[in-house]
Amino acid sequence: MDIAFEVVAVAVGLIGLGLIVLSEYRARAAKTKAILDARHSAIVENAGEGILVADAATGKVLDANPVSLRKIGYRLDELSSLRVEDILIEGLSDTPEPSAGRAATLARTTRELMLRGGDGSLVAVDVSVSRLDLQGRPAVCYIMRDATQRKLREETLLKRGSDAEKRVHQLASRDPVTELRNRHSFRRVLEQAIENVPRDGTLALLVFDIKDFSSINDTLGLAVGDAVLVEVANRLRQGLDEKRISRLGNDEFAITLQPANPDAALQLALEIQSALAKPMQCLGHELDIRVSVGISLCPPDDPEVDGLLRHADLALSQARISVGDEVRFYSVEMNDDVHHRLTLVQGLKHALEGNEFIVHYQPVADIASRRVLGLEALVRWQHPRLGMISPGDFIPLAEQSGLIVPLGERVLRMVCEQVVHWRKEGVPVVPVAVNLSPQQFRRQSVSQLVFDVLRYRHACPRLGDRDH
Repeated sequence: MDIAFEVVAVAVGLIGLGLIVLSEYRARAAKTKAILDARHSAIVENAGEGILVADAATGKVLDANPVSLRKIGYRLDELSSLRVEDILIEGLSDTPEPSAGRAATLARTTRELMLRGGDGSLVAVDVSVSRLDLQGRPAVCYIMRDATQRKLREETLLKRGSDAEKRVHQLASRDPVTELRNRHSFRRVLEQAIENVPRDGTLALLVFDIKDFSSINDTLGLAVGDAVLVEVANRLRQGLDEKRISRLGNDEFAITLQPANPDAALQLALEIQSALAKPMQCLGHELDIRVSVGISLCPPDDPEVDGLLRHADLALSQARISVGDEVRFYSVEMNDDVHHRLTLVQGLKHALEGNEFIVHYQPVADIASRRVLGLEALVRWQHPRLGMISPGDFIPLAEQSGLIVPLGERVLRMVCEQVVHWRKEGVPVVPVAVNLSPQQFRRQSVSQLVFDVLRYRHACPRLGDRDH
């Protein structure tokens, strides 16, 4: 009996302890919930966005935070008589959606709606929706953000995008240095100009480049070269419509003239030369430039863009090598001349690989003593099919094609070997002058070239300064 009583007493004690623990747990839980509710309430009360809570079935407004009340212009007790569609509307002309469907529709995405205030004013807001359980009652929470800043950002981005598209178009059609039309854009202009040439009319294409422009880049730098190009473009703009002007590439420019005739085209070419001949101040350097001009007419030259450009370039190439005549019109004979020149250029390459060049030595003598003071080395080209070709024919071609540099080196080696041979034969050695192109000085160290030639295959290991 005593044992049973003790068991019951222990059980009652445990139950009492359990009730105490449970009571304390519930108290702590209630306290925690109160703290969380207070935190949630503080967050909602101080949120920067407007928050509305409405009944999921009827759409009746149940609660709102201070931001919503300020935006809408209602008191909370006034909102309790309104439904969501009274406040958030699609637009003035839209038929309000039933309250029961509004939450389901909005919950699919964030949408831009109009928030109607108590004074009838409308403000664009971005609305996102979430479902919640409000004390066992299905409800919907509407979070509203002012859409004004977002729309301003979108408009800015659209404007930037439009500006970027314009910039891309400009880069595609304009030369980045002079901001004139580039070759691609100018072709379209030329195509339209050709299409608009009347049956009895003429279109003139003038192409010109700057003489010795490469030497400006080589000696003064690319920045000065670009400054020259910009100044040329600015001077052309002063007297011509910019739509007619293009930078085709490097130092080559093109201009159209329509309607035109040979006299008008020649007069324009002379005016361009005169305008560009005035001294230019470019990054602290005063430069005098000259230009060569090639002119092609359409018709009768060629009714196509490629033909017109090709003929103008042919005329320009003739103007470059002309002495005293720096303006040339295209003629049919130029094609034959160009073919002959191309043949010679190809021949020059083969001549450098073979032994087709010979050197003649012209003496420099003292008439009184009849003593030879020196020699001048003169190169000649012994072509296997065309015979002896004059330096006046192949030297300019070598200059234009860049072959003048290996040709000059070849002549220097030949002269060195000849001097060594003379010395071995006991012939008195006199100074020998070798003509070098200015390109030789720009493209390589001439002193190093001479040193390398003298050491070439140990051709002259013991030549002293006197023999040089």
